[in-house]
Amino acid sequence: MDRKLLSLSALFILSFVAFVSFVLFQGPIGRFTRATAQAGSVSADTSLVFAWPLTVKADGRAKSDITIFVRNTDGKGIAEKNVSISTTHGKLTPDTAISNNEGEVSATITADSPGIAKIEVIGDNISFSRSITVKFE
Repeated sequence: MDRKLLSLSALFILSFVAFVSFVLFQGPIGRFTRATAQAGSVSADTSLVFAWPLTVKADGRAKSDITIFVRNTDGKGIAEKNVSISTTHGKLTPDTAISNNEGEVSATITADSPGIAKIEVIGDNISFSRSITVKFE
């Protein structure tokens, strides 16, 4: 039993050392998750728009949170890009913003009457390929 425990411990330590070596010598993880100042232009195809929840009560107070990720063609977030958000129904707050260090923009939408809000985004004068809808009932 002691040999099995010793063997498993040695295997764990070797695996851990290999993983840490890979992470340290292949580049920092931050380059995969953070935006860079020279990330390039906004990509309409890789930029994303999310909303939650997708169904909201139409009382003027209940809201859906909208999250936008402004990305370049490599899928990396782009900081300090102007973003304009539009909807076919309801009220957006804010309707314009600047992306943060990760290329993220947050907004909310509310509505006083039932309907479906189609939310579209333009980042740096480029219309995103993806849009999203929120249903107010």
